[in-house]
Amino acid sequence: MAYLVLFEAAGQTLALPAEALHKVVDPVRVTPLPFVTGPVEGLVSAGGAIVAQIDLARRIGLAPRPGDPAALMLVRVAGRLVALRIARLLGKAEIDDADISKPKGSANPLIAGMFVWQERNVLLLRLSRVGIDDLTTPAIGQPVAMLGETEQRRQAAPGQTAAVTPSLVVRCGGEPFALPFDRVQEVLTTGNLTVIPHAPRDILGLTVLRNTPLLVLSLSRMLGKPEDRPAGKGIPMALIRHGDLSCALAVDAILGIRRLETAGIHRMAAPRDGLGGYHVGATQSLTALLDLDSLLGGDTGARLLSFLPGATGPAGQAPREPEAERRFLTFLIGSETYGIDIDRVERLAEHRPPLPLPGHHHAALAGMVEIAGRVVPVADLRKPLGHPTTVTRKTAFVLARGTRGVWAVVADRLTRIVKIPVSAIKAAGSSHQFIGEIARLDRVLMPILDPGALDSIAT
Repeated sequence: MAYLVLFEAAGQTLALPAEALHKVVDPVRVTPLPFVTGPVEGLVSAGGAIVAQIDLARRIGLAPRPGDPAALMLVRVAGRLVALRIARLLGKAEIDDADISKPKGSANPLIAGMFVWQERNVLLLRLSRVGIDDLTTPAIGQPVAMLGETEQRRQAAPGQTAAVTPSLVVRCGGEPFALPFDRVQEVLTTGNLTVIPHAPRDILGLTVLRNTPLLVLSLSRMLGKPEDRPAGKGIPMALIRHGDLSCALAVDAILGIRRLETAGIHRMAAPRDGLGGYHVGATQSLTALLDLDSLLGGDTGARLLSFLPGATGPAGQAPREPEAERRFLTFLIGSETYGIDIDRVERLAEHRPPLPLPGHHHAALAGMVEIAGRVVPVADLRKPLGHPTTVTRKTAFVLARGTRGVWAVVADRLTRIVKIPVSAIKAAGSSHQFIGEIARLDRVLMPILDPGALDSIAT
């Protein structure tokens, strides 16, 4: 006897071995995979796992019917979960092996047999052929583990915080992508580009940053996604360094700094085409993890270097050792630019009215606010610094780590991430209560906020 699960797709009744069925769930949001076409629709977080979603109708050569209902059937193929998009689940049945007609020849390797069930002709699919191994698509990690199992293995010990991976999250083609934060040098916006004749489509042109030509690449085009930036506005960019190549990755939008919990990260077995894996968020959202080695390494990096002015290619002289630098998040308080060491920044968040704290009268202590499930004190330095405390749509919180905990620092407007040579940073002296250092940025002195000094206003 054959124990089978029966279902419909594109008007056809189909079957698979019942032991392969994991569960059936409602459709969820799909994250498309760059460069992948055909029946693979992308990745989903379904049933507690990151899995590839396949349109089963297209996989077996049937024409999808737009009016059909939809469900996701999670099946295990060669130890790996796959989400098959079907119309509906019909149930399970025991079918005598003698009643299953085997196909003659090898016209369709997906079909393992045919039988009649409740006056329906049913095609029995070959389980080994409905997965992703026979399709042109990036490999999806180890086999993918259940998220609950992954979190249990990596769960922090009592009294310890969960491990996190700092990332800069950007948007390309409507999807979020995370850049490894240790490779991001600056974040900037510019509309001044010089087009390079005969350059590949990935290269938008050249811009100038502090008297140095900078190659600008379209991350959307490199990932095979459409660009979706508002016309007439500056282009958001993340300046990154990969080996000898410093370049700016142009994106649709900078979404901000995120500390992605390591327990939610699923690495691909072999990074390719710029993708290194995916992160599953608390709301089951997926963020693609960019792998700069596969995006810019090898022949690609050498080709890009050849378009820089004065470039000599791989056989040229070795680059000069760069001066030690530090990175800062810059923001406005009033009309003045301030900075915070990027290593002290937890995340950025939208401004919301804080809850006042009775009995605390320091001008900079604005109250408490809940952000991402955590209640933190709010430091509004605008009043003690003599600036208006008006709230606009650009007002934001910078969550920064002090000596005793995290503070939500009010910023009138976030600007960019910059890198500054260590030689251009000096101690501020004891006369500045909240300013630990002064940096020279673009020939202007910029105060560097010391989050540790904020602890004094809460006592």
